Amino acid sequence: MAEAPVDERRVLYEIIRTVSSSVRLDEVLDAIVELVTEQTRAHATLVFIVEGAEQELVLRAVSDDQYRVQIGRVRLARGEGLAGWVAKHREPVFLADNALQDPRVKYFPEFEEEHYQSIVSVPLIGPDDEVIGVIALHAEAPRVFTEEDAAFVTHSASLVASAVINARLYESARRRVDELEGLSALATDR
Repeated sequence: MAEAPVDERRVLYEIIRTVSSSVRLDEVLDAIVELVTEQTRAHATLVFIVEGAEQELVLRAVSDDQYRVQIGRVRLARGEGLAGWVAKHREPVFLADNALQDPRVKYFPEFEEEHYQSIVSVPLIGPDDEVIGVIALHAEAPRVFTEEDAAFVTHSASLVASAVINARLYESARRRVDELEGLSALATDR
């Protein structure tokens, strides 16, 4: 029993290292979903990021290889499905059993969700207090998530939010540099 906090700390440190090791969001999210899945013993971990003018939740990472084809395809409006509800209401949801019976859950046949009994969804909240996404965990067997599980997922969500913010800042800076280089090239061509 004493090993759990040590494992949790190790995984959180690994997530921190992962977040700080790359500015490529896809690489960071792929590593994080694997670490969170390992620590929580979930069967699948998914990360949805708020994108576009519509502020849709777009699937950007999933731990299970068979579902990777859905990345970028699965989209939810704020308030739609459990992840959308979590984004809209800014609070985590822990469904220990019969998750598909909850009226907030939207069934996705492509994820074979009939196999999952327990679902956790936690908002990713950025430093400006804006919801920038949702991390969701799915477990096949009914599972009561402990306070320690909830704390771990909440801390992980905070780190994922930081990774998203860092990647967005990098991409924005990279676009500005490209624009400036383009303008400079135009100026020297005259």
